[in-house]
Amino acid sequence: MLRKITQGLLGAMVLGIAASAHAAVSVPFGWYFEGNVGQSNLGGKYYPGSAKNKGLGESVDVGYKFSTFVAGEVGFSNYATNRVKAASGARVADDRFYSYDIAGKLLLPVGGTGFEVFGKLGWGHISSDLTVTDPGTAAANGMVFNRGTHSANGFYLGAGADYAALPNVLVNLQWARQKGNHDTGHGDLYTVGLTYIV
Repeated sequence: MLRKITQGLLGAMVLGIAASAHAAVSVPFGWYFEGNVGQSNLGGKYYPGSAKNKGLGESVDVGYKFSTFVAGEVGFSNYATNRVKAASGARVADDRFYSYDIAGKLLLPVGGTGFEVFGKLGWGHISSDLTVTDPGTAAANGMVFNRGTHSANGFYLGAGADYAALPNVLVNLQWARQKGNHDTGHGDLYTVGLTYIV
């Protein structure tokens, strides 16, 4: 699914470049709102049994672009639920994840093309909420879980590129990681998205 979304996004970029070949769209400054969707990968947390740690994830950001090179933002990310299974294949637990972050964003325009590459560095808070859905099967298989909600603070990192398809609408590809600890694990998002600059 991420491959199809990426292909569609690249197609839109090519059409945008062709339509504006005579004059590149400049990226404005100010407040912006961003929505992203793609694949989430979860790691760094041990489960008794097997866990599906990949799936659909989403993020939203609100930020302010101060200049051509500097922006700041706050964001929320929702990750795929880890579904933990016993050796028999029966699902015994669900672990849900989300995070909040605040980050600085450094941007580097690529000539006058409307493209930018960027990096993000900040601090965030990730939470994991584990629920045992089949206690009988878990007990029969000797599976002991650290139930409940666990949270951790840690570094937030990101990198990507965007293209100004319209004067105040950008399309982007990006990766972001929220660091946690052994109780929460860490979350990665590989997404495509749209940014609207007010």
